[in-house]
Parts: sequence; structure tokens; C-alpha cells
Amino acid sequence: MAWGFFLLNWGWLPTARLVVQASPALPLSVTTLQASAVTTVYLPLVVKTASPEEELRLLINAERTSRGLAPLAFDALLAQVAEAHSQDMINRDFFDHINPDGLNPGDRLDNAGYAASTWGETLGAGYTTPEIMLNGWLNSSGHRAILLSPHFTEIGLGYVTGGGYGHYWTAVFATPQ
Repeated sequence: MAWGFFLLNWGWLPTARLVVQASPALPLSVTTLQASAVTTVYLPLVVKTASPEEELRLLINAERTSRGLAPLAFDALLAQVAEAHSQDMINRDFFDHINPDGLNPGDRLDNAGYAASTWGETLGAGYTTPEIMLNGWLNSSGHRAILLSPHFTEIGLGYVTGGGYGHYWTAVFATPQ
């Protein structure tokens, strides 16, 4: 995240300037207002870069819309399920849709309280950027079919670094009941 400041200067607005002065008669500082014809306002300029998950969602939606499909809406609960699965694969050293407890993506959605009428999941490991991950999925017929399915309306993505592959991606696609 980058920080900067920009200056707004409205000469035509009547304003007040906050001045803090110490007063020997009072134990606390006294605040006084002074009228001014010019206002200077310093606002932080925050430039956020998109997370890898958001970049990947935008890329997936661009691919979908280029093919006449509706974009997928972000769902925070799906994103939590996706990130938890990526982290679980690192923590327990496995790479699969079914975790060592035997739970599949539908089970994980049920446990999280997401009632899906339909769902799908794609996984990736070792892919270092959202662009490379998307290309990997698009070059696999099974993954491409999930990404481009018209039956899904929402998506959640989880990207976690670490583990044997270094980069773990989980995309959970669903349509709520």
C-alpha cells in the first residue's frame, strides 16, 4: 500500500482553523478556532493494489464476459472457505479436493453455513501469479469447464504462500439456494 498526500485549497469557503495552545492557567491545552478565508485540507491519498485473489477474480470475469457469460460476484464466505482449504493443504501437506478428514468442497461449504444449489472447486499449486494460474486452469478441460460454467453466480478465492509448492490457490464457485 502506498501513501501520499494531496492538498485541497478552497479559497471561497469560509472555514475555521484549529489552533492548539498551551495555557499556563489550565492543566490541559486549550483549543481555539480562528476564522480563515482559505482552507487547506490534507487528505491521505491511499493507493491500494488488488490482492492476488481479486486480480484472479477480475481475470476470470474478463474471460467469462469475453465469452458472453455473466461475471461472478464475490462472496466473502466462499472466499473464507477457499482460503481455509489452501491453508489446510499447506498445514497438512496434501493437495486434493478431498482433505485428509474425507471432507469434499460441498462438505466444507455446508460446515461454513453456505447453502449451495450447485458448487465447483478448482485448485492450483506452484503457480506464482494470478495470470499464470488462470492460464493453467484454462489449459485444463476440467478446470476450464468449471470457470466457464453458466451455472455459477458467485466465487471465492483463497491464495496462500508456503508449503511444498510455495503457492496454493483454491477457487470455490457456487450458486446459493
